[in-house]
Amino acid sequence: MLRFTKSIKIKKLFYLMNSILITICTLFAESKMQKFIDSKIFNIHMFVVLILLLLLLTGLRYVKVYIKTKLDKEGTLEGQTHIVHLAYRQYYRCHLEKNTGSLLFNLTEDVYKLMPWYTYGKIELSMDIFYFICIFVMMLAIDVNLSIITVLCVLISLWCANSLSGKLAKAKNEQQELDSILNQQMINSGKCINTIRQLRKENFFEDKFNQFVEGKYLHVLKKTIYCQTMFISQMIFSREIIPFVILFTGILLALVGRTTIGSAIVVMDMSIKMSDSIQALGDNISQQHLSQEIEKRMKELVDADLDAAPASPLKTDDFESLQVRIDQYRYSTAGNPVLEDVAFEVRRGELLLIKGESGNGKSTLGKLIAGILVLEEKAGKIYYNKIDINRLNRQEYNKHVLMVCQDVVLFYGTLAENIVMEQTVNTASLDEVIFVCGLEEFVNEYGLNYMIAQSGENVSGGQKQRIGIARILIRKPDVLILDEIASALDSGMTEKIVERIVKYAPKYSIAIISISHGTEFDKYCDNMITV
Repeated sequence: MLRFTKSIKIKKLFYLMNSILITICTLFAESKMQKFIDSKIFNIHMFVVLILLLLLLTGLRYVKVYIKTKLDKEGTLEGQTHIVHLAYRQYYRCHLEKNTGSLLFNLTEDVYKLMPWYTYGKIELSMDIFYFICIFVMMLAIDVNLSIITVLCVLISLWCANSLSGKLAKAKNEQQELDSILNQQMINSGKCINTIRQLRKENFFEDKFNQFVEGKYLHVLKKTIYCQTMFISQMIFSREIIPFVILFTGILLALVGRTTIGSAIVVMDMSIKMSDSIQALGDNISQQHLSQEIEKRMKELVDADLDAAPASPLKTDDFESLQVRIDQYRYSTAGNPVLEDVAFEVRRGELLLIKGESGNGKSTLGKLIAGILVLEEKAGKIYYNKIDINRLNRQEYNKHVLMVCQDVVLFYGTLAENIVMEQTVNTASLDEVIFVCGLEEFVNEYGLNYMIAQSGENVSGGQKQRIGIARILIRKPDVLILDEIASALDSGMTEKIVERIVKYAPKYSIAIISISHGTEFDKYCDNMITV
């Protein structure tokens, strides 16, 4: 599902080798300890070997923690980068059907919870099983009776750990889903904070928030607390009670001559290590369950790239005509139709005007034509040069058909960078587009190297709208879709820009599809439809 760099893969290999080496050194140290205790004399040579082994194990464990931390931090960053990469390439519909809070939660908290399993979790689970088997075999070699008692106790602990880890993972997953809803509520409240304050509805929104917390969230939170408490109790039993039982039993067996003190102490020590292994197994099993639940929730973001080219992509030729026939389009199978019985054709260099009341699907129609939304076969057809656009390479298609959306997003960079976005253009083309979009006064005053703040906080809404238009015009598409471009402009500026765009388009044989409920394009249009 996730792709890691060679650096992360090498670290994972080192982590595996280090874990194997720790297991071997641990078993060797236990064997030497038993012989040292049962010899009943102070053997300086054996004592030095034990000290060196303990120092070696300390160093190996330090290295293991260091590599694990590197995998955790660097792996999480790489995983998040990869998932963001996939999210950028998903169809608009994926983002449309996910609210901002859920999407943000997927790309942050979900990734942070998911990545440990993919970086080191699988290795740890395998090594815990290997470690458990090695410890068990060595215990059998030391004392069969103590080994059987230890394993029975540990198996009970393992069963409890597995059962509780599944319940804990499920409870945590429920809590995470509600966390995303809480995030969305806070984001929505933040977006309309001015309206809330004007209407003095702070208490109303606080009550809505509290109702959700008390009605749903607290119930799930209590379940998580209960499961986590039981899980920790199992840890205490595994860590504290089992070793005491083994030591006590070993001493009794030693008193009756059925075992040695050295064997009893070593088996007790190994039972502690086995308990730690069981606890780690429980944690990793819990992580596995949680990761599986997260994967289900993030399926739309981690699936194969939906914008990948078809097996046999068709190259788009010079534009001749665009034909649209939409029988019935809806966002989901359960939703009401957004568009019904829409049919029209626009030819090279023509200007088509799409009118209609707000909410009638004008912007949706534009996004379907631009390929931002996918028109399924049963919903209708859109043909570019008489070829179904679903058969065309999407990236190639978007070199020819582009849409100026209402939600223009600016990034931190110069004015020129925000327009060209790394595309190579000559100065004359850039100057021409700046003039067409009415940005010449802004450029004369501040220059093309004027730094735009993140999200365009240091420019006006109208300037942002014009930069968004320039960004699309500079690419000279065959079909230019304009979605309510006058929404952030005053009437004088709107008239000037519309006139300049209408003069600019024929120069490059650009067909215009203008979506508007105003009259700014009426006198220029070749055809008009209403939705």
